[in-house]
Amino acid sequence: MLLTRIVLCLALLAPCVGLAQAPEGEPSPAPTEALPPPPLLPAPEQPEESPPEGELIPREYELNGPLKQSFSASRAMLELIGGGAVGAGMAIAGGIFGGLVFSASCEDLDCLGVVFVSGLVGATFGVPLGVYGAGRLMDGRGQYWPTFLGTLVGAGLGLAGGLASQNEAALVVGLTFGPVLGAMVGYELSHAYQQPAPRPARFETGFQLHPAVGFTPGGGLLGSLSGRF
Repeated sequence: MLLTRIVLCLALLAPCVGLAQAPEGEPSPAPTEALPPPPLLPAPEQPEESPPEGELIPREYELNGPLKQSFSASRAMLELIGGGAVGAGMAIAGGIFGGLVFSASCEDLDCLGVVFVSGLVGATFGVPLGVYGAGRLMDGRGQYWPTFLGTLVGAGLGLAGGLASQNEAALVVGLTFGPVLGAMVGYELSHAYQQPAPRPARFETGFQLHPAVGFTPGGGLLGSLSGRF
């Protein structure tokens, strides 16, 4: 009887032994090895900018507009060419226009005077227009009316210099280059006046007030005023 029980117990344990063994055709899984972590690279050190003298907190500045040079030789050369070319063109056009309009009511010498005056008026408006357009092409910020005023001043100085020298060649040179140079000076001065001033980008100076309005837990209205300087 005891032998029969031992045989039955062995028969019940036989399937568990078969399940515990791995099948012959399948390889046993290889043990996984932990990969080493990637090396840590230190962040690049940024040198701290020292604040300017008199400032405890460094500030970053930005300009109100695009950066412009106070004076440019290439722009001045283009203004000289543009002022002379446009002034000469409008002087010729003004002379022709005046001659055609007043030719029926004037004689030979009088018509020459009318043509000269008409050409002078055309040049007076053409020179500042040429200087102004050339300056704008070179990113200038000058104004037309200061350029026009500079043309008149330059023409007056050229005329006065030519009369004072009592030389016809000096008079012609003064009336030719005086308006153009005066227009250039007027344009460049107005351009320099339009230069943007730097202002702080993050921090603003000056006294400022900031009102605030809110409600209390009981339903009342609460107002406050804070200032900064």
